Amino acid sequence: MIKGIFPFSMRGGQFLLSVIFVILAVPALAAQSYSELDPASVVREGAPVAPPPQAVYVAPPLVFYTTQVEFDNMCPGLPVESFDYINSPGATGCNGPFNSATNDACYSPGALMPGFSMDAIPVVGDGSMVTIAAGFLGNPSVIVGPNFFDDNNEILFDQSVTGAGIEVTAPFATGASVTVNVFGVGNVFLGSFPIIVPLTPATQFIGITSTVPFDRLTFTGYTGDLFDNLSFGDCYSFRKEIVNGNDYNFDGIPDRVVEAGITNGATYLFGINYFNPGGPNVTIKDIVPREWDAIYVPTSPVPCSVIRADERRNLFSDNFITCYPGDSAQMIFLALARCGDVPGDPMCHPYECGAFYLNEGAQTWVGRSLLDQTDPICLAAVKDINGFGLDYTGAGDEDGDGVDDYTEACVNFTDPCDPGSNAPGRR
Repeated sequence: MIKGIFPFSMRGGQFLLSVIFVILAVPALAAQSYSELDPASVVREGAPVAPPPQAVYVAPPLVFYTTQVEFDNMCPGLPVESFDYINSPGATGCNGPFNSATNDACYSPGALMPGFSMDAIPVVGDGSMVTIAAGFLGNPSVIVGPNFFDDNNEILFDQSVTGAGIEVTAPFATGASVTVNVFGVGNVFLGSFPIIVPLTPATQFIGITSTVPFDRLTFTGYTGDLFDNLSFGDCYSFRKEIVNGNDYNFDGIPDRVVEAGITNGATYLFGINYFNPGGPNVTIKDIVPREWDAIYVPTSPVPCSVIRADERRNLFSDNFITCYPGDSAQMIFLALARCGDVPGDPMCHPYECGAFYLNEGAQTWVGRSLLDQTDPICLAAVKDINGFGLDYTGAGDEDGDGVDDYTEACVNFTDPCDPGSNAPGRR
């Protein structure tokens, strides 16, 4: 879901932006590297000063994610390197790079998963790397990075990837600004993004997806940043989700319950997200049931058509969606519950309690071959039969049978308005 737009420098030009500069009071340290450091001498500065970052920033061909959840939605199931299997306690400096072949006081061969190398970019130091054992600087798990505070960090991938994520932490001072730079094959610069790094033990997640494969990341700016939990690989995501819609309880989350048998029609926006850079160009098909009127909202230049139920002059026909997203795109649709299907009766769908599908499972096709399919989006149609109002989260139990309304309608396919939980509902 696209929640924010942020101007970055990126391929093909630059953007001017207004920024707030944070002046850091970094403690003066006699040591210049972690391996020289006495942890008792470290005075860490203050509490986090940065506001929570927005989750998603778009700078084609890149998308940056500052929450693990949003990144995992687009890149589920990537392997993660925790860096935990170190050879020495405390802070141990070693020659870089760190990779699956490393054999020294920091790591043994095979202790790190294959496919990447992490190394320091010398600025004033000797380019060595460091492992920091859990607890040495208040860190709950092993963290790694350049040994010398003023050196920068880089990650090289053996094969180009379309997604990578990592956690960054600052052992000395909060509010530290680090710029993540992304490079494609042939060291072509694709884009960059600044993040504010919190004080250890807190970490800031940063994830990147790209429609153009990349094989190098650099982290420049604040001195002394360290890293944990690297994930990388080729991303694939095909999912459907509610973007916006009815919110009668004002909790900021679209309602999972729709009141049945009323004259106020429900309204929802739903998105179909497909991300498979380098994959085949697909056709996406979906069906919105006839109880809804479906409209394409062109937020991107993806060609989509909607054959609406009323265009077939047959109220028993559904709405048929066809889109041509290539190998990656997000498509948004507006669904309006139909009202007044019966002449003289202004009642809106749903008429009865039970499952009320917003759409069926979206499908990806190449020619006549079905590649993948999502689950449908189900809402629970419920009537206020006890007179105390509806729980729009779906956690209510309108018929008092011990099973919540959403589970009855969308999981058990029973009637949430009938005390007999096995009574059949609309499906």
